[in-house]
Amino acid sequence: MIMLTGDNRATAEAVAAKLSCLKPSSAPGPDKVYPRLLRVCAQELSVPLAIIFTKSMDEGVLPADWKSTNVSPIFKKGRKSCAANYRPINLASVPAKVMESLIKDDILAHLRQNNLIANSQHGFLPGRSVTTNLINYMNTITKALDSGVAYD
Repeated sequence: MIMLTGDNRATAEAVAAKLSCLKPSSAPGPDKVYPRLLRVCAQELSVPLAIIFTKSMDEGVLPADWKSTNVSPIFKKGRKSCAANYRPINLASVPAKVMESLIKDDILAHLRQNNLIANSQHGFLPGRSVTTNLINYMNTITKALDSGVAYD
């Protein structure tokens, strides 16, 4: 699905679709724009956000609020007094993440339409993962061993 037009214009329909998929319970970024608000008001906010996204892409400039993030420690396990038992999460602006997602989808669609992604690529692709990569690799090894070919 192409999210941007050929001239890097974000469509209101694409923005509305992304906003409608936001998890309402997610935390906001430093701009305090809550995903629940964006999701509930997706139709009303899609046109102004599409205009902002397009202007930002045309000018190559992001709003200042979209460049800052809040880093929060999330407890993993073990003693709470040990800093190594926490992992940092980055809370970025939700509208900025929506714009980033539109761009990512458009780039991925271009790469797929033009067969620019190798079959061996498994990371960052929907339906592919470390598990599918290992299964393919094991399949290659198994075929070689079944054929009597040495495999290192």
